[in-house]
Amino acid sequence: MTTTRYLSILAGCVAMAGAIEVCAEGYTLIPLGIVGASPLGVSESGANALNSRGQVAGYSTTPGGTLAVLWDTVAGLRVLGDLPGGRSESRAMDINDRAEVAGFATSANGMQAFLWTEADGMLGLGDLPGGRFQSVANGINVRNEVVGYSLSGAGTEAFVWNAADGMRALADVAGGRVMGQAKAINNAGQIVGYGSPARGTEATLWSNQGCLQSLGDLAGGPVGAAALNINEVGTVVGYGRTGAGTLAMRWDAQSGMVPLGDLPGGGTSGQALAVNSLNQVVGWSEDASGSQAFIWDADGGMRALKDLITDGSASGWTLLTANDINPKGWIVGQGLNEQSQKEAFLLVPQALSSGSRP
Repeated sequence: MTTTRYLSILAGCVAMAGAIEVCAEGYTLIPLGIVGASPLGVSESGANALNSRGQVAGYSTTPGGTLAVLWDTVAGLRVLGDLPGGRSESRAMDINDRAEVAGFATSANGMQAFLWTEADGMLGLGDLPGGRFQSVANGINVRNEVVGYSLSGAGTEAFVWNAADGMRALADVAGGRVMGQAKAINNAGQIVGYGSPARGTEATLWSNQGCLQSLGDLAGGPVGAAALNINEVGTVVGYGRTGAGTLAMRWDAQSGMVPLGDLPGGGTSGQALAVNSLNQVVGWSEDASGSQAFIWDADGGMRALKDLITDGSASGWTLLTANDINPKGWIVGQGLNEQSQKEAFLLVPQALSSGSRP
């Protein structure tokens, strides 16, 4: 599908979503395209995040390398570029509702976390003191607080960055190696990620005061869990280890950590990657054919997204992973297209109340 066709469909979806209630009884798949072929002959794109306005952050190969991109109904597909002195390697990892993007890019110093804004373009965020120059931004909220990880003199540390204070290391899990990541931050300033205790990994939640809380493990499983995303009311998703593998999990203060199950026919392997304000969870899980994108909610449990696209728009596609879901229920991820290339996709819920379709 061309970018023009994508924009036409998505613009219609934006208008439709604002006018009627959208029911997620099925989805329409919109391919987001690939900028161009890479120098090695491998073409792919990926969608990592989207905001409530339907703007999507990710990456795409170009003739010069892999670059961070922003898909937008107004501006189209935009390459965000690279930091000065870099070698055309960047990825956009998250986007807030003001269309400000966080990610990482090469620079003259090394790999560096960035913040991109319409006004100022791509700004390098530096790194923590004492380490080999390398930092990555994974998440951003509406207050332009950015989280990720950076090498430091102590090891690999989770960080939070803002314009006033710069990059600051977050508290680390006690008793193990200094090896942690911050994966996401909500608008209240709660941060999730993981650390490395004496054994395995530990899912962690940092409050907006920086206090560290361990989220525990799945009942009956070995030590090992990671928190990968958080919604605005503090519900956390990620994965936890079991005796047979890993399972997508959900955590909240009332219920603790609970498994979300897995898809039929596959091995015990999966991760929950995002959760919206309706407590709809998306991610990937294995079935008999391999990795499949899923959606989970309390009523329907875990379902493969491929089974919910009934209009033929996903014909020839394999949906490998669902990476984000916004408050309208729109989903982005990566799949194999009809040419077996890895391509970013957007799923828009079909509107049942008006009889029209995106």
